[in-house]
Amino acid sequence: MRYKENPLISVIIPIYNVEEYLRECLNSIINQTYRNLEIILVNDGSTDNSPSICDEYVSMDNRIRVIHQNNKGLVGARKSGISVATGDIATFVDSDDWIDLNMYEVMVEKMIESEADIVTSGLIREYGRHFINDEETIKPGVYSGDKLEKVIKCNLIDEEKFFRSNVSMHIYNKLFERELLLKNELLIIDDISVGEDAACVYPCILDANKIAVIDRCFYHYRIRNNSIMGQTNDADLISIKKLYQYLYQRFNNYSSRLKLENQLRLLIVFFVILASPHRLMNGDKEYFYYYPQVKKGSRIIIYGAGRAGKAVMQMLKDSKDYKIVGWLDKNNIECDFNQLEYDYIIIAAYTYSAHEDIYKDLINKGVSKSKIADLDLSEILDIDEIFLY
Repeated sequence: MRYKENPLISVIIPIYNVEEYLRECLNSIINQTYRNLEIILVNDGSTDNSPSICDEYVSMDNRIRVIHQNNKGLVGARKSGISVATGDIATFVDSDDWIDLNMYEVMVEKMIESEADIVTSGLIREYGRHFINDEETIKPGVYSGDKLEKVIKCNLIDEEKFFRSNVSMHIYNKLFERELLLKNELLIIDDISVGEDAACVYPCILDANKIAVIDRCFYHYRIRNNSIMGQTNDADLISIKKLYQYLYQRFNNYSSRLKLENQLRLLIVFFVILASPHRLMNGDKEYFYYYPQVKKGSRIIIYGAGRAGKAVMQMLKDSKDYKIVGWLDKNNIECDFNQLEYDYIIIAAYTYSAHEDIYKDLINKGVSKSKIADLDLSEILDIDEIFLY
């Protein structure tokens, strides 16, 4: 047996100014039905009450220890935690999220049974008044050998449906064999601040010999408006360039038959769309962005008020070639689309599950398919062009 009975799980929680959410997060971990946990809190230079909350929980539970350090960013905090972890298995939790109480019991059982390097599950996107279950898109089971290569490694990012992957890039809905996670996390350069999960998870997947998939959602991912930028950001573009250079170098170590270069290209475009979308716009186009149906002069409804929605709104306002007649999301959707005069609805959600959920909702409300604009990435700019300054 690869893992001993009742293996120790190292749960690492980077923390920065999250006093409002931290107790809910920590309570969901200390009350897990699986008890053999090593809980490592990394206070990454918080200036609010988070450090004292960490110390409070250390005094409450002898499984918890805390590292207080100057701010190093998320990658630096994760490195500090994984470097001192001693468990056979390791995982990360974001400090403003929470997890179901049976998450680790179910997942570690699967890890022991399958002898997998990674076990992955779904997550629940929490939008305040509504949520979306975001399961892994492939069938549950254990993947190794040719099956692992063809189903997962060749399809880290789906080249047909944007943005879909067979195994998500999220790091916190997974358990990892600790040495696998340690090796790949420590290689990441500290100043990557966009795509930190992808920088670790994808190399871990490519290094793995066996991956187990569970068709359940345990991890509650909190969507916070105040953590989402509302305008284009070239500082993030610099970080994305570093992510591209880092992953390009890492991917070169793997077999060319995995088609990693094309997958990396799509991954980078995904992050640019969210962080600095004006980089993808051609001024001479007669249509908006990568929505070829949406010609100049069109009346637009934007569906989505998160990161992607704010980016689309900013671009439409800056271009002055389109008329915005509505901006909606799940929390203010009480309207009759048949009473609005519009040409197209742009679904501003770039995770596959969120996009599909909104699309189905619009169809159920009587919106014609012809009025829902489709993102078309067939003419993506060359990566080097995106990074020209």
